[in-house]
Amino acid sequence: MSFFRGVVKGAAKSVDKNIQDQLKFLREETSNVAKIRANRAIREQDNYQDAFDENLAEVKDLSRKVGGTDQFQFLLDKYGVAEAKVMAQQLYDFSQKDPNFNIAEQLKIEKREGPSVTAIQLAEFMTPKAKVPPSGGYNIGTGMTRMLGIDADAKVIEQSDRLIKAAGIPTNETKYTNNVPTALAGRGVQSWRMLRSSDGRQDYNELRELATTKLNNGDKKEAEAIMAYAELRLQSSDTSLKTNTDFSDTQFARYLTTHANYLQQVVLGLDKSSPYRMSETGVSYIDGKTNQDHDKEIRRAIGELAYITTQAKKMGINNVTISNLTTEALNQNKKLVLVNGELVLGSENAPLYDENVFKVPNDNGGGNGGGNGGGVQLMDYSTMNRQQKEAELLKLEERYQSITSRKGQTQFNTTKDFHQAVKKILIDIDYLRTQLNMPRLSGG
Repeated sequence: MSFFRGVVKGAAKSVDKNIQDQLKFLREETSNVAKIRANRAIREQDNYQDAFDENLAEVKDLSRKVGGTDQFQFLLDKYGVAEAKVMAQQLYDFSQKDPNFNIAEQLKIEKREGPSVTAIQLAEFMTPKAKVPPSGGYNIGTGMTRMLGIDADAKVIEQSDRLIKAAGIPTNETKYTNNVPTALAGRGVQSWRMLRSSDGRQDYNELRELATTKLNNGDKKEAEAIMAYAELRLQSSDTSLKTNTDFSDTQFARYLTTHANYLQQVVLGLDKSSPYRMSETGVSYIDGKTNQDHDKEIRRAIGELAYITTQAKKMGINNVTISNLTTEALNQNKKLVLVNGELVLGSENAPLYDENVFKVPNDNGGGNGGGNGGGVQLMDYSTMNRQQKEAELLKLEERYQSITSRKGQTQFNTTKDFHQAVKKILIDIDYLRTQLNMPRLSGG
């Protein structure tokens, strides 16, 4: 009996020693894995912090260059991180080269209600989250320790979390949750619109090549917009426009065609407007259907620019300055003004064209180049010679005097109808007066 008791007692001691050895091994293994997990978390956090610091510095720099954090956030939302950085720097570089290039006017973002997004929020958005170490699956321990109900993974997490927290590092992804305000809507600007060197013909060649690529890739709309800008750059190199003389009829038709296409296709982005063309006989016309009111407003604005351009040329202002300022007048919707012998952009309170004309849905379209569709017929003044324009102007001014008289006003049912009629006549009168180098009847 005592023999068997001794055998059992010896076996128990052997099992106890084996268990103790297994537990010791488990503690050591758990400690080692916990340190590995903690070190991995620390390395991830260090990498995250380095990337965050670098992004924060870039956000602050690029936000300053484009006018603020809201502007830079708009670029991030529209183009993605990598392209937004390039675009922001391009905008800044171009604004330094051409002081008339206004980044805020180009982007045209909405006004935010409430505080702007912060640089820290944008840097957090740009920085990939640090990888939080996994919370299980380490596969340590032995069959015996598992039989004893010891959760080795839990021990690893418990030990490593103490080390990670001691280093000031989060043990879950809560810290990396980024609550960034919604990006504001805006217009944006394509990089090709910043191609504006002193050699307009070179710009034209580069833009035409880009337009061909876009067209081959199936992007017809952008290809047409690029070519509209290309034609504008080509005209800036036209030596015939640098002389101190008035526009000839052909020169004006070319001026109207190129600038009208740029305004409607690039600046306004009108989807349903047909392009302006120039015939072999030097007449500007619309190739297809168009909105009558759009066409009138575009022609009036371009006519006004042509008049100021002529005056600027006569004062000896160089063609590059005139061309660049004309482009910005269209981009920013500001008139060109001559002040003390210098050509400058006017106030935003006196826009070059009425943007509301292009925003309000209007069925006054269907015309075929000269206005043969519905609505009020549009006279294509660009096909007239000077004598015809003067005769037409005389008729319009007589009509204006008639409807603005006390008796004439009685023919309108409402005051609104009267003001609309007066406005339409003034648009035509001012357009013709501008082409004839006469002061505008409405002033401005």
